Amino acid sequence: MITRLWKTVPVAAAIMGTAGFVVMAIASAGCTTGQTVMAHHTRATFVTPGPSSPATGFIAGILPMGSIAYDNRSLPLVSPDGSFVATQVGGPPEWSTLLAATGCPLPDDSRIEIYRLDRRLGEAELTWVTEAGLLLGRGGDERGFLVEKPQPDGARWIGSMSWFGGRTTWMVTGNDVNAFASLGPGKRLAWSRRAGGAEHFDLVIRHGGEQWTVGGEGADWLMPVWSGTNLFALRLHDGRLDAVFMNAATPDTTRETELRMVIATGRTRYDAWQCLAGHAGNSRTAGTTNDRTEPHLLLWHPGATRMAMWLPWSSPAAPMLLAPQSIAAVVDPSGNVLVTTPDGIRLQNPADPERSRTLIPGTHVLRPVMDDTWPYLVLTPESDRIGLMAMRLLPYK
Repeated sequence: MITRLWKTVPVAAAIMGTAGFVVMAIASAGCTTGQTVMAHHTRATFVTPGPSSPATGFIAGILPMGSIAYDNRSLPLVSPDGSFVATQVGGPPEWSTLLAATGCPLPDDSRIEIYRLDRRLGEAELTWVTEAGLLLGRGGDERGFLVEKPQPDGARWIGSMSWFGGRTTWMVTGNDVNAFASLGPGKRLAWSRRAGGAEHFDLVIRHGGEQWTVGGEGADWLMPVWSGTNLFALRLHDGRLDAVFMNAATPDTTRETELRMVIATGRTRYDAWQCLAGHAGNSRTAGTTNDRTEPHLLLWHPGATRMAMWLPWSSPAAPMLLAPQSIAAVVDPSGNVLVTTPDGIRLQNPADPERSRTLIPGTHVLRPVMDDTWPYLVLTPESDRIGLMAMRLLPYK
């Protein structure tokens, strides 16, 4: 059983509600102004969404869920329904190991712990600890989460570990170096692959019993992210780092729909890793598409040193920069963006990065989950620990 974090919630004006969660007033993002109130010792503006709408803000409900260990390098993965968390513990792997470099050491001190989250009790219960030598992957689905296992001969395998009991199904094996995998809907899988003696990674896509490759041609294809049948990936060639969009429904559409945007020059694989280090492993966080929005990619921009949103259809040449100093972001159902900054979680209209309002003070990273009552899990990195809180936003007039 894990100690609850009631005393670590950094909210000066918080009060405890009858349901056992912290309640606070916060602002909604937008371009119009209304009445102002004081909350957390900061000014929060309740904006008017439309000419006929009343001035509206939100109440944030926060339910502390305890804390879990982590290795100070890889953020935990959260199951789509928010019931489980997987975290990498032990001595952090070498950067060469995380980046799947030739000759990298094995992660002999790395293990993965699985926790079950109980929102009724506000606790995180440790349910499984793996053997040493596994690396936490970049996402998961309702069945399990991705892991990587570097082999003594230099190869690397990709598997899916069950949230329930830690059983691993190996999805990609063999003699190649397979890394940076991403799970998509309908059991889609995309990952980076290079032969043991090769220098560069190709992009491999698997769906519906078919598998095809996007050749590197002297470039590295890295960190793929699914968005429905669409796929984003990063391409590194002679130091130039590009974001690439493609409709990966079939081999033909993959080739025919490719769009590229230059992110920065003079970059390395480490920069590519940093661009999507805050990615939560599901389409609601890094890239998404629905009836109202086009596919978009949220990434940390190394040149602007802040988060950015790339809209490949409407703005193919340049990304939309988000709040200054932001390091992670999530798009909420209204189209506003919840961004992580050193000062707190901020809500902003993506079209106006200079206008945003602080929701929760402190450094936190949000993970959206498919839970109507608590649609976000808040991760609070500390030394060797990650604090956990469930969060919801309620309309306030």
